[in-house]
Formats: sequence, structure tokens, C-alpha cells
Amino acid sequence: MTGMVLTVKIYCMSTKRIGNLWLYLAIACFLGIVAVFFVDGYMGVYDVVEVRVGDVPHKIEPDYWERDYAKGDGYYIYEVRQGDVVQFSYQIANRRFSDLRVDVEVFLLEGGQEIKELFSGGSRVNVFSLSPVYEWTVDTTELEVPGEYGGHTYTVNISRGGVERKVRFQLAQPAKYLPSPRYE
Repeated sequence: MTGMVLTVKIYCMSTKRIGNLWLYLAIACFLGIVAVFFVDGYMGVYDVVEVRVGDVPHKIEPDYWERDYAKGDGYYIYEVRQGDVVQFSYQIANRRFSDLRVDVEVFLLEGGQEIKELFSGGSRVNVFSLSPVYEWTVDTTELEVPGEYGGHTYTVNISRGGVERKVRFQLAQPAKYLPSPRYE
């Protein structure tokens, strides 16, 4: 009889240990899934472009550049008129375990032809930190005056290493205000 009690007691202890083993295995799998989401969603190099036309800001977040339609064409801004000053700022976030050397070049293009260099500079971005904010402006009074029925499309091409970001805008004529009719 004592042999049977001993067998039952050993069996209960072994299932308890196996039960704890399954708990530890489930916790390890959960932590592994969380780690994969963290590495995939947070780690990497991200950049933010902010464009201001007059009082209207356009903030282009890192996830915009990952979309299929943004890869070739870039980001479009439609409300640019002759005489506006377009202000750009660009910042890079290094979310990696190593330092990053950044060389940024910015050109203004019209029809694929380079018109002028807007900015050129570089810096070193430390681990898990932000780069300095790079800023430049495009004065549309220096650009070619668009025709009466159409405008010229300009592209600001931002490149760092093998990564290119394109911000396009169509330059239109300044709004013409007609005088209000006077009734006598």
C-alpha cells in the first residue's frame, strides 16, 4: 500500500513541475513576441520632413515613405503660389545600437534637371538620439513664373546615403483679386 501512495505522490509532483515548465515556456514565447514587435517597429533609422508654406504646415512622418505610392512620386503640396517662401526642416532619429554618420544633400529639381543646391551638410547621430534639425528655404520669387493656365512642378530631393525623399510642389501664379464692383 505504501508503494501505491508513493507512486501517486511522485506522479503529482512531476505534473506540478511540468505545469510550471509550460508556464515558463508560455512567458518566454510572449516575451519573444514582444521583442520581435519592438525590434521590427521601433528599431531603425527614421526621418521627418516638415514643410511650411505660409502658415500651413505639412509634417511628413516616417510611415508615409513606406507606402507604395510614396516611393516613386514623393509628397505633393498643391497650394504654393508665386511669391511664397517654402520653409523646410529635416530631422533624423537613430534608433539603433550603433552611431550613424549622416550626410544630407538637398537639391531643387525642375523636370528632372537640377536647378540649384539648397543644403549640404552632415553630422554624427549618437545611439538612440536625434540629429540636429537641418533647415533651408525655397523662395519662389527666384523661380520661373508659371504660365497663365498652368504651373511648373518643382521637386525638392533630399538624399542621405542611399535614401531619397522627394517633396513636389506645383508653382501657380499669385491669386488675382478683382476689385469689387461699385454701385452708384
